Amino acid sequence: MIKCTLSRALGLSASSSWSALKTCRVQRSMSSVAPSVCHRLSERGLVRVAGAHAATFLQGLITNDMRCLDVNCHTMALYALMLNLQGRVLYDLIVYNVSGTADAENADYLVECSAEVVPELLALMKKYKLRKKVSLTDESEALDVWAVLGKGIPNIDASKCTVAHKDPRLAEMGHRLIVPKELDGMTIVENSTQADNRENYLLHRYRLGVGEGTVDLPPGSALPLESNAVFLNGVSFSKGCYIGQELTARTHHTGVVRKRLMPVRLLGGMRDTQSGDSVVNAHGKRCGKLRGSHEDRGLALLRVQDVVGKGPLEIHRKSDDQGQLKVAECEACVPEWWPQDADAIAKRT
Repeated sequence: MIKCTLSRALGLSASSSWSALKTCRVQRSMSSVAPSVCHRLSERGLVRVAGAHAATFLQGLITNDMRCLDVNCHTMALYALMLNLQGRVLYDLIVYNVSGTADAENADYLVECSAEVVPELLALMKKYKLRKKVSLTDESEALDVWAVLGKGIPNIDASKCTVAHKDPRLAEMGHRLIVPKELDGMTIVENSTQADNRENYLLHRYRLGVGEGTVDLPPGSALPLESNAVFLNGVSFSKGCYIGQELTARTHHTGVVRKRLMPVRLLGGMRDTQSGDSVVNAHGKRCGKLRGSHEDRGLALLRVQDVVGKGPLEIHRKSDDQGQLKVAECEACVPEWWPQDADAIAKRT
């Protein structure tokens, strides 16, 4: 693996220090989320990929290594991205091994993605299927995706679930359940409550700085390393070829990712923000774009060197007279789950 300094890996100048990065860290705790709160994720859909060639079929399409997804590796869920030929993100996925076996003949996987892109994903998979022994079906009408957030390990009745697994991205993202439509998450997780506001899950993700869906990871625009896919255990650099691999591997081996998806906290009462608004630092330099926001939290793709230790940031939008209108102030936060030492970043960036 290529080795580089911490500042080089994050795209910071030599004068920038790690202490500056700690000026606004995202606390690695669940204090903002009540214990065992179940969130029905209606914005997520499911595609079933089954058959003797299912694993090798997915291996050639996604950024992560399907060989890690079996009983011998003690994991049944895998975070991954599907890229276009130019190496840009099309879909963010979580792949679940439903069969629970390493037997290829009985392979059965559920692929979680944004519900709105299920038809596109199915069409693209069918394009690459060719003569492989693979069946592809939309399971979104039969199964629901739930997120279980809270402190500690929830007591889940796995017998009622198609899938019950910790989120493969971060421990702070809790557990993922896939259950039949007719069941409620609260009947599966002991001493739990159902979220009364579906946006609580969105706020939780934004506080952590985890992108998900087409707003945070716009198809054909986002890049996997800028989206922190490596930090979220979503990319393998040893698996072999897959669609879009070349740009991802080349960027990885340079050791520098100058822009990253970062959580931002909106300041004051000005919060009339939209996806695509420009982010400008205190020196008037444009340093990125807002991806999404809700209440006082958001995600933005930012040039790290231009926002860390540069004071409050401003969010601008083009006005009718082609000028720039200030719509909000914010500060960028460095997630605590980002690697902190040079060796870790060199190996994972």
